[in-house]
Amino acid sequence: MSAYYFQTLPRYRRKIDIETASTNSTIDPNSPGFTTKLTKPPALGLLNNKYRLHVIPNNNSSLSNQFTHRISYNTRNNAYYENSIFNKKYLKSWKKGCMEYDNIAYKVDNELDLQMVYLAREPDTDRSTEPGYIIWQFDYRSGNFLISSLNLRLKHCTFDDSVSIRWSISPLPTRSNPTPTFHPINSDLLPTCTHDNQYKYQSDNTLKDVSSLIKGEYGFKLKVDLIGGDIDDAWQKTQLFRQKRTGGSDDLVDDDETFGFDVKVELVPDIVCDPLPEIIREKGEEMLFNDKETSDFIISLEINESKENQEYYVHTKVLSSRSDYFRALLDSKMIESNNGSLILKDISAKTLEIILEFLYIGEITSELESIEDWIDLIYGASRFLIHTLVQRCEKALKELVNEDNVDDIEAIARECGAEQLIRYFDMLLDVDDEVTTSSDEDKNKLNAEKKNAKKITNIGVTSLRNIFRRKNKKSKKLLNLV
Repeated sequence: MSAYYFQTLPRYRRKIDIETASTNSTIDPNSPGFTTKLTKPPALGLLNNKYRLHVIPNNNSSLSNQFTHRISYNTRNNAYYENSIFNKKYLKSWKKGCMEYDNIAYKVDNELDLQMVYLAREPDTDRSTEPGYIIWQFDYRSGNFLISSLNLRLKHCTFDDSVSIRWSISPLPTRSNPTPTFHPINSDLLPTCTHDNQYKYQSDNTLKDVSSLIKGEYGFKLKVDLIGGDIDDAWQKTQLFRQKRTGGSDDLVDDDETFGFDVKVELVPDIVCDPLPEIIREKGEEMLFNDKETSDFIISLEINESKENQEYYVHTKVLSSRSDYFRALLDSKMIESNNGSLILKDISAKTLEIILEFLYIGEITSELESIEDWIDLIYGASRFLIHTLVQRCEKALKELVNEDNVDDIEAIARECGAEQLIRYFDMLLDVDDEVTTSSDEDKNKLNAEKKNAKKITNIGVTSLRNIFRRKNKKSKKLLNLV
């Protein structure tokens, strides 16, 4: 069995030494990824596997479950800023914000007619004509977020036709896509002149929507390559984030010229739990679960031959409004719907009661003590086509996944059509892939945590596998829908 990288499990979270970056943003206790068990604010994302990224609610969106994150780089100050907080630096120095770089330097033009700052290839070395590159990595797995949109400002300039600057982006490696490829980001170079009209060059400072390349992913890598030139000052012909060295205010203004590197991300939780559909009630109409006086339908659960069936008094309006299974049954002309009753079997009384109560109040009030209880519930929710209950089971089971049960729970998710949980499994990262880009120290730390996780996890893998086998045998019967 492969070993997988679980970023945010409540029973054992991956504990990385994250260098705390300055921020004024606050953490919402109700936001995805938050847990009171952590002694430090949670990392709702990671920059370059090292620095905390603080995802915040999107107050400009009318929709719920919308979040946002922004990283901006100002060349004059040589600093990164987070979430439009410009009075405090997030990271000092362009190098700190990069995951990898080669043959790149911070350049200050001291000539009186220029007075510019920018990133370029190393000057005054034998590598000044060789390619240079930078890679940044944004990873939102720790906050359980998926990218819904991504807009980038990637200011770059070329001063000769023999050179080029190429931007590209790739999703993070996952189990379904272990070796993602970089997709090119188109440049819109326009003829430009220096302020004294002495030099002409090509520049791109547009805000680009690259959502189509990365939507639905947990994160991405952004890469820039500086290429070409066979003359002595070739290094100077490719420039990133070019900006005036002097003349600016100490107070940063959020405009097109202030940040040559600007990453604006909108995110949604990877597993969303929708509300139940509203029930249209008559004025003064009251419907309570197991209320004999107002009930117009009876569900009879066949327990075993030695005991009488357990009866539940329900309302057809509730059943048909919130379960596609019961809607199809009640709209049909089957004997059960005509008689106002239905006999069920192959489901426990505990699970059926949780399901029926959920249809009425939209909450799971019973305490589910084991992973087996959640597996029973997702089978039942899938059987009765209760989409919102399947989502709640997905969320719970995701938090219970570990290295020993991942294959079994994935198979259950696929059998029940739990699309969000299936996507989570597809996005899982194999530990071997993860540690290839990490230091030996990080690799040893991650492997140690894997071993420790096995010791402290008490989910009961043997019983899980037994229940999976049992469910697998009954699957055709359980999913035999109307």
